[in-house]
Amino acid sequence: MPISKHKNEARFTYRDVDRDSLLLGWRRPDNDVANIGFDLSPEEIQMPPTPVELGREGHVLTIAPTGSGKGVSCIIPALLTYSGPVIVIDPKGENAAVTAQRRRDMGQRVHVVDPFGISGETPARFNPLDLVEPQYADATDDAAMIAKMITPPCDKDPYWNNRAVQVITGLILYMAYDMEPQFRTFATMRELLLEMSTDRPAAQARYAKARHEEARNLGTVLTDCASNTIYGILSFSSDAVDRFRGDSLKYSLYTSSFSLDEITRGDPVTVYLVLPPHMLESHGSILRLWVGALFTALTRRQSRPDVPTLLMIDEAAQLGYFPPLLSAITLMRGYGVRTWTFWQDASQIQRLYPDWPTIVNNCHAVQMFGRMGPLAARHAAELLGLPRPDILRNMKSDDMMLALGQDDPRIVARPNYLEDDELYELASPNPFYGGGAAKQTRRLSDIAESEPAAPVQGQLDLFKKRRRRRGSSTDDVPF
Repeated sequence: MPISKHKNEARFTYRDVDRDSLLLGWRRPDNDVANIGFDLSPEEIQMPPTPVELGREGHVLTIAPTGSGKGVSCIIPALLTYSGPVIVIDPKGENAAVTAQRRRDMGQRVHVVDPFGISGETPARFNPLDLVEPQYADATDDAAMIAKMITPPCDKDPYWNNRAVQVITGLILYMAYDMEPQFRTFATMRELLLEMSTDRPAAQARYAKARHEEARNLGTVLTDCASNTIYGILSFSSDAVDRFRGDSLKYSLYTSSFSLDEITRGDPVTVYLVLPPHMLESHGSILRLWVGALFTALTRRQSRPDVPTLLMIDEAAQLGYFPPLLSAITLMRGYGVRTWTFWQDASQIQRLYPDWPTIVNNCHAVQMFGRMGPLAARHAAELLGLPRPDILRNMKSDDMMLALGQDDPRIVARPNYLEDDELYELASPNPFYGGGAAKQTRRLSDIAESEPAAPVQGQLDLFKKRRRRRGSSTDDVPF
C-alpha cells in the first residue's frame, strides 16, 4: 500500500476500489474522534483511510457550488475507473479532455458530441430524430416528445404552441416513415416547413400520400385553416426549428456516429455531451433533446446489462423540470440504469421538483461539499435532515458530508484525482489545471493556504515527479 505525500497519512488507492462501484469518499481514522478533542498517536494516524464505495446499484445526488471541485472529486474519478457504459453531460469539455483516452483504453467506444469543438476531441454526431423508428409501437409518442422539447412554451396563448407541436410531430413522422435515413434531419425539417409556407399545393400533395396518419393530417391543416392562421402556426414551428440552423449544430445533428441500439443493449460505450456553460440557456433545448433521446433508448431494454449504465448529469438544473430525469431516478433502476446528478445548491432541486423528497429518498448516496452561505446551508441541511446548518459551513476544504443508505450522515474526505498518483497517471492533461507550471503551482499554494496540514513542498515534489515522468521540464517550477 503506497504512502501519500500528505503528512502522516497512508492511504488506499483506486486499485482498492471495485471497478463496478463508485468511489464516493475516503473514511479517515480520525472521523469519529477528531471532532471531540482527542489527539491521535502517530500509529493511529498511519492507519490508512478506507474507500467509501457505492456498489453496482444505486443513484447518487451531489450538491456543491460552482467551482468547488465536482469534476476533480466526483466526475473524473468515476470516468477513470467505472467499467460500465457512461453518458455524461460535460459543459466545459474538461471531462472528455481528461478521461476520453482512458475510457478507450478500458475498451469503451467513445463519442464526444461537441458542436463547438471545445474539448479537443474529434466531434461525434448525434441526431435525436434517430429515436423515432417505424418498427417501434411508440414512434408517435417519441415524435411528440421531441416536438414538445424543441417547441418553446407560449403561456399567453397555448394554441400556437399546441399547433406547432402537432406540425412538428407530423413532420418527424413523415421523415421517419417516408424518407431515407440520411434525410431525417432538422435541416430537412426546415426545408419542409419552407415548402408548406411557399408552395402549399406541393405540400398538400406530398402529405396526402404519407404513410403515417399524423403526417397525412398536415395536409388537413393546410386545407382547413385560414391563411393567417396557417402562417402563424408555421412561423411558430419555424422558430422552434431555426435554433438548430448553425453550421456547428447542423453537423452535430446529422447522421449519428453511433446507434441508439448500442445504448439500449448496454454496449461498452461512453458518450460525452459537451455544450459550453454560456450557451446552456440559449441552446438548452438541444441538451434536453439529447438527454431525453438517450433516456428513452434506455427504457427500451428487454434485459439488464452486465454493468449498469451510469448517467452523470452535471448542472442538472439547466434541464429545467425534466420528467425523464425524474423517471430515471424513481423507476429505471430495474433497467440497469444509475444516475449521478449534480446541483449547485439544494434550492434548485426544491424549486424545480415540488416532490423533491422523492428524488432524495430514491438516491442511495447524497454528497455535499464546498463553501455554502447561510441560506444555502439551511436548504442543504433541510434536505439531508441535519440538525444544524453550521455543520456544513464548518467543514474543511477537503471535507464532504456523505449520507449513504440508511446510515446517518458523516464527514469523509473528498477524492481528488490530482492528488492521487495512480488516478493521475490514468488521466490525460487537464486543460483547466495543466496549462502551465505556474498555474499548477498556484493551485498547490492555494491548497497550502486553505489546509496547512498538507505541506506545499511535498505537493510540489509530487508535481515535479509527474512532469518528469511525462518528459516535461521542471525548470519553470518557481519553487
